[in-house]
Amino acid sequence: MIQTLFAWILVIGALPAAYPWSAWLLLRSPRRDSRWLPALLALALSVGAFTLLMFWQSVLGLRFTLASITLPYLALMLPGWWLWRGRSLPLPRLPTTQAERFMLLLIALVSIAVLFNAVYWPFYRDDTLGIYARYAAEMAQTHTLPTFAGRDEAFYQAYPMQMPLIYSYAYLASGWQNEYLARLIPALFSLGCLPAAFVLGQLVYDTRAGWLAALLLAFAPTFARWASSGYVDLPMAFLYTLTAIFAWRLWAGGGWLDALLAGVLIGLAAWTKNAALLAVLFLAAWLVFGWLMRRFTLRHVLLAL
Repeated sequence: MIQTLFAWILVIGALPAAYPWSAWLLLRSPRRDSRWLPALLALALSVGAFTLLMFWQSVLGLRFTLASITLPYLALMLPGWWLWRGRSLPLPRLPTTQAERFMLLLIALVSIAVLFNAVYWPFYRDDTLGIYARYAAEMAQTHTLPTFAGRDEAFYQAYPMQMPLIYSYAYLASGWQNEYLARLIPALFSLGCLPAAFVLGQLVYDTRAGWLAALLLAFAPTFARWASSGYVDLPMAFLYTLTAIFAWRLWAGGGWLDALLAGVLIGLAAWTKNAALLAVLFLAAWLVFGWLMRRFTLRHVLLAL
């Protein structure tokens, strides 16, 4: 019981540790037009750092443990705290009209329901049980990546491992197969799609478009159905949308950091679901188009790639 409580505190406390890095990076960008981005970027980078540490430890032949993951992760986050000290970013703007407040209330109700569903039930969807939760449990037991075992099995073992690895981390922290804590993380990624849709709509059009984009997504039947399922589609979509945000910021006069983050985020999207590998080609085409239109420099293109 004490270790399970420790695991909840550790995971929920470790994810915001990437916020100083995110805030410091965005403070260096010439565009500061979105107040939601630091928190969204921090969520993406924190889970990415955790899972890539686990991946590279396995590739190097090391068995990952709770300490071997957590301590290097915190060491990576410490420079961000030092660089960010004494600086601040404006908080997200509160709704100013009655219509915006009503839309925020509706979105909040959907979000609360998704979070409750995520932490109240264990995994139950077919592919989640057969692929993601299955390999997460195996990796938590063996402390390494799954080994390829036969042609049929290898198809699933070659899937991108970001979500199964972060599930494994939740299991290691808990000392047991704590699916309730594991389900929280993809649910947070799924809910991150809502403010990401708001930011993208706001950047491309205006604030009203942002609110409508978030509201339409929240009330899409497929969103509520899959947001707490443990599937990787919406977590991938969260990272994909963040990529689109930074790609648009780059088009609209952003700097080298927007190019770099667009590339990092599309890489993390592909690390979440293999369908995003095709999106890497979309980003490459966007970069080449922007370069030909003289909106990007060759340095921007190379940084993103």
